[in-house]
Amino acid sequence: MRASIYRKLSVLTLLMAGAGSAGAMSLVVKADAMAQRDELRRLQGEVAALREDARFGGTGYPELDEAAAAVAVTADNFNRLDDEENARNLYLSDRLVRIAEASGQRRYAEERHAQLVNERAELIAALERREQEAVASTAPTVAEAPAPLLLSLAEVRFETGLSELSPAAQRSLQQAAQALRDNPQATVSIEGHTDAVGSADFNRELSQRRAEAVRSYLIAQGVAPERISARGLGEEFPTASNADSLGRQLNRRAEVAIRGVA
Repeated sequence: MRASIYRKLSVLTLLMAGAGSAGAMSLVVKADAMAQRDELRRLQGEVAALREDARFGGTGYPELDEAAAAVAVTADNFNRLDDEENARNLYLSDRLVRIAEASGQRRYAEERHAQLVNERAELIAALERREQEAVASTAPTVAEAPAPLLLSLAEVRFETGLSELSPAAQRSLQQAAQALRDNPQATVSIEGHTDAVGSADFNRELSQRRAEAVRSYLIAQGVAPERISARGLGEEFPTASNADSLGRQLNRRAEVAIRGVA
């Protein structure tokens, strides 16, 4: 791993040098040896802290493993390289640490998003059971409504301002279509959502187009239109913060709930 990282650092250094001082090399500031050692210790400390971060699950996270190897290579070669070469390696190692940190935050946000989606499905199922129990208390026999099967939504996402389905979304919806074909008694409800960019009226209309895009795809896959309902809820039900780009990406989604699956 370290030999591979060293080769990668060497190639990146050559590319940076070839780009001239106006490019990434302008960010590499030659520092004295003491300042560079402080920077190396900072990177080593950040890698150790990320290893302890629950978002990374300890070890085995490729971006973090690569960043740790780059910092280790920089440390191994620190004494034999001059200040300029060390500055380049420190800069590249820092970029890899930043990438690893961002990747961990992204994975954590996606896992949290999936958890919130599952919790929402459980709440919907609990509310439906309560409604059925209330009816059952006044009627002799009422069949309990099956809990909704809420499909994985991580791939049913949309670009900003658009309602077209991505290839990943279509692959996810193929699973939904198959479940509906296998369970002809099942029905499906689709809810479209947006982030908070744009006006509330625009987002409400956009979310409806997203829900209709999912509905049209399922119909094209052989699901009867009368089994599908679709509605847009605009920006009112986010599952992540709209304050950053990752949260907004998670909120640009469609939720697909299938009821009546055996």
